[in-house]
Amino acid sequence: MDIKIIFIDFDWTIFDHRTYSINESTIEAIKQARNKGIKVIINTGRSYYSLLSKQVVRDLKVDGYVVNNGGACIINDSVLYAHYLNKELKDNIINFLIENKISYGLNCLKYSYGKTFEQGNVNAFYSVFDEPRTLDISEYKNSDDVLSITYFEKSEFDKIFKSKFKDVRINRFFDTCVEVTSVPFLKKEGVKEVLKYFNIDREFSLAIGDDTNDIDMFNETKFSICVGNGKEELKKHATFISKDIKDNGIFDILKELKII
Repeated sequence: MDIKIIFIDFDWTIFDHRTYSINESTIEAIKQARNKGIKVIINTGRSYYSLLSKQVVRDLKVDGYVVNNGGACIINDSVLYAHYLNKELKDNIINFLIENKISYGLNCLKYSYGKTFEQGNVNAFYSVFDEPRTLDISEYKNSDDVLSITYFEKSEFDKIFKSKFKDVRINRFFDTCVEVTSVPFLKKEGVKEVLKYFNIDREFSLAIGDDTNDIDMFNETKFSICVGNGKEELKKHATFISKDIKDNGIFDILKELKII
C-alpha cells in the first residue's frame, strides 16, 4: 500500500482512556510513518485547546489537526479553515443561556471559556470526559471568534433552545452536554481540505478511528482501519480491523500492511 497521508482519531484510537495514555507502540508507529514522509493528521472531536493541553500530543509533532469534528483545521500553526459562529448569533445564544441560568462554554480555537451556574451537570461531564476545565468566562475577550458553544443541561431543555434558535445545529453527545454550531461539523471536510492543501490524491489516503463519528472520515479516504476496541457499526465501514490499541493494534496492522 502506497500511503502518503494518515488521518487518525484521538480518543480511544490513539489515546486509551483505560490508562489515560498513548501506547508506546502507537507513538512509535506515528514516528516511523512520519520518518517515511507520510503526513499524519489528528482528526478529532476534541477542541484544539483540549488537544494541546496534553504534553503527549505536543510531543507527537504531527503535521496538522482537524478539530471539533471538522469545525476547523490547523496546519503548521496556521488556520486552514474555521467555521466560526456569527458574532450576533453567538451573543444572542450567550444571553439566552445566562437568562435561563444554564452553564455554558465557548469553544474558541486556542482556548475554551466557561460560566457555571449549576455544578451537577458540569461535573457529570468532566467525570466522564478527560478534558481540561475551561478558563473562567471573565478571561474571554469578545473579539475572540467562537467555533461552537456547549451548554450543560438535560435533554428537556433542547426543545426550548431550538424554539429560540431554529437555524443552528445541536449535537447532544452526552447526557448533560450539547454542542451548538452554525453549520454541521464533519470530519470529512477536514480530510478534503487537507488533501487539497498537500496536493495528495485520495488514492493515497488512510483513516484510522473507533467511533461512528469516524464514518464520514472513512468514506472520504481510500483505505480505513477500525481499531479492535472500536464500535461494531464503524467496523462495517472499515477496510481493515486491527487488534485492540492496548495490544499494539495500530503498530501491528501498519507493519502488516507494510505502511511502516
